[in-house]
Amino acid sequence: MTSGSAYEFETGHGFSVVRFNQALTECRWGDIEQVGTELGRKLDEQPVPDFVVDISGLDFIGSAAVALIVKLWKRGQERQGQMVVVNARPIIREVLEIAGLTRVWTIVETRAEAVALLDKTPTGPSTQSSFLLALLGWLSAAGAAGMFLAGKKELIAAAPETIRTTATGGACLALALGLFTVIHEKRAWRGLGVLLVLVAAGLLVAVFLS
Repeated sequence: MTSGSAYEFETGHGFSVVRFNQALTECRWGDIEQVGTELGRKLDEQPVPDFVVDISGLDFIGSAAVALIVKLWKRGQERQGQMVVVNARPIIREVLEIAGLTRVWTIVETRAEAVALLDKTPTGPSTQSSFLLALLGWLSAAGAAGMFLAGKKELIAAAPETIRTTATGGACLALALGLFTVIHEKRAWRGLGVLLVLVAAGLLVAVFLS
């Protein structure tokens, strides 16, 4: 029995998907150990640590297969990743309940539910951290814009070079925070980061051309 026939590995969703086939139940302990080694390496190579384990193709699950999934789960936790298990068979859920894993794993009945769940789960900084970083970025952009406009209209008594330096610093900080958000966040936060990058870049152009 080759280990490759026991599972399928997919990427390209923004996270990884491991689908176990019925052939896994026919594997010996040594084969399952090999599967664990292969999958651990594949998961470590992915930039996003989140992954789905789809066991909907299994009729039952043995202790070796459960141990394999536990191994993958722990490996994902080491990278701050989230694992979602897809299973709709009551007999398999009962095994996981007896093992106490339903209390610590996220288990859904369909692949679509798993995809929707991971698409809404931020990776990297927490949601609160993302909010604070975005707020700091927009405050920096607003401060830079206010300083620039005040200098242009001569509303403050400061040297032009001081105004220019202050506005440039605020815009650069906003640009850096916007780029950080684009790289590390998803969906709504990423869109906000893109907008912040555009605003900050526009401020820098305005300052340098003034």
